[in-house]
Formats: sequence, C-alpha cells, structure tokens
Amino acid sequence: GTGVIAIDLPDDGSVSVAVPPGALSADTPVRLESISISGLPAPAPDQRVIAAVDAQPAGTRFKMPVRLTFPLAAQLPPGTRLPLLLYNTQARRYEPTEFTAMVDDTGRTASAEITHFSTFAAALPDSQLLSVTGISPASGLPGATVTISGSGFGAAAADNAVTFAGPDNTSLRAAVAAAAPAALTTTVPAGAVTGYVTVRAGARSSVGVLFTVPEEQPRPSISAVSP
Repeated sequence: GTGVIAIDLPDDGSVSVAVPPGALSADTPVRLESISISGLPAPAPDQRVIAAVDAQPAGTRFKMPVRLTFPLAAQLPPGTRLPLLLYNTQARRYEPTEFTAMVDDTGRTASAEITHFSTFAAALPDSQLLSVTGISPASGLPGATVTISGSGFGAAAADNAVTFAGPDNTSLRAAVAAAAPAALTTTVPAGAVTGYVTVRAGARSSVGVLFTVPEEQPRPSISAVSP
C-alpha cells in the first residue's frame, strides 16, 4: 500500500498532521483532537500544561517523521522550543519524549516532527508563567470591556500584551485601557472568536482563560407588511 490516510480533524482546524508519501506501509485512518488542559494534572509541582493533543491510533509508527501542529493555551515568543511529553491517560502521568515542538510566528501554535502517535502534552515552568485567576465578564461581543484578574501584571498599560483568539487559531491584540499588578482592563478586539485570552508581561505569559464570543444574531427587520 501507499499508506494513504484518512484524517479526522477538529472542525476549527486547530490540530493537523502533515504525512509525507510513504510514511505509512498501510492505509490507516487517523484521528487528531486537541484536549482541554483544564482537567490535566501538572507534570511536576512547578509546571503547568499549556497544550495537549490526542493522536490516534496510539502507537501508529511512521517510516519517516510527520509534522504535528497543535494550539497553545499561552502566547509565546516565536521560536520558543517546547519539549513534548507523553501523557499516559490511564495512569495520569507524563513521560519525556525525544520530540521538541517549535512555536510558530503566531505565538499561539506549535509544531513538532514525530515518528509515532500518542497523547502528547507540552508544559512550562511556573517561573515563565503569569497567574490569571479570572476574566469578567466571561463572554462578550467585540467592543465589550472586560477585566482580567491575576498577579504579576505590568503596572503600566504598555507593559502588558493581551491577546484574544482570532479565526483559524490566530491571535488578536487587545488594547489595554488600565493596568495594575493584579488587574487589567481591556476591550474585546474586532474579529475575536471564542477561545483563550492570554496576558504577556515581560518574559512571562499566562495560561489562557476561555472567553466566549457569542454568535451575533441578525437584527429583526420588516420585509413585508400585509393588511
């Protein structure tokens, strides 16, 4: 066989895999899924998971590396290297792998060359992370004012970079109207979609907090009047 595969991907295009011709010896259907990090244990007491992806069937081995691309729940400098961990879903613990992911130009997505499928995760040490404890309100349309609570923020508005999720797993910078070490006031940017909101101050990023952008409802209009 040529190893042609049928790939089941999430609708939002957040996870993908590029499989070169001949990487598989037999036709294989595969499934990729981004995993919510909120229910995952910490790999170590001083680490937080910032990405997790389930690539099935687990154990599928490739004759040559394939490129796995996945979203991050943090805004990181392009070129940041993230060691991939193997997550054992039954034992709920992690093992190191030989694979390293690289953050792309968006700062919200990373990719790694892998030679087998499994459940993979990436983590950062707490020393590289800001603490975000909440966002209020947790949903709103572009133009809405929101307050982000946490610690370690820059005291000046210009010292903080707040990003909302944009279409196709891009990030959109939001204007910061007011800043204090424990709270930021910002505005939902035009084009924002439901996804993670992150804060970056200096060399540290927060782990994203989910923010919901409702689908705008069409305004009622009168199309005809009958007696």
